[in-house]
Amino acid sequence: MELLRTYGIESYLIPGLTGVWVKDCQSLKEFKVAALGVKISRWVTMHGASINVQPDMRYFANIVPCGIRDKEVGSIAQFAATETSTAATGGITVSDTAKALIPILERTFNVECRVTDPQLLLMSETTADHPR
Repeated sequence: MELLRTYGIESYLIPGLTGVWVKDCQSLKEFKVAALGVKISRWVTMHGASINVQPDMRYFANIVPCGIRDKEVGSIAQFAATETSTAATGGITVSDTAKALIPILERTFNVECRVTDPQLLLMSETTADHPR
C-alpha cells in the first residue's frame, strides 16, 4: 500500500477479502491491484506476492481474482496520478516499481535487500512478462 502511495494511489484492504484494493472514482468499482498468497501442503510452505504494474489487462478478462466474482483486477498504470508517474515519458515500468519497492521492504522488515542480479532491475517490459 505504501508503494501505491508513491504513485499517488490510495489503496485499502477489504475485511474478509484478500488483496489490496483501489476504487475507481468514476465507476466506483473496486479493483484488486496486489495480492499475497500463502499455501501449506504436505509440510511444505509456499508463498508469493503479486503487484500488477502495467500488464496487458486482456489476460485478466477471464480471471476471477481469488474467487471474488463481483470485483475486477487493476494495475498501478491504470490508477497512477500522472504527476507522480512516468506516464508522460513512456509509462510505469516494472524496473522502476521494483526500485521503489526495495526501500519500502527494507524499512518494513528492518532488513537490507541485496540485488544479486542487477539485470533484474533493468528488465524490459517484455522480459518482465516472460522471465528467462
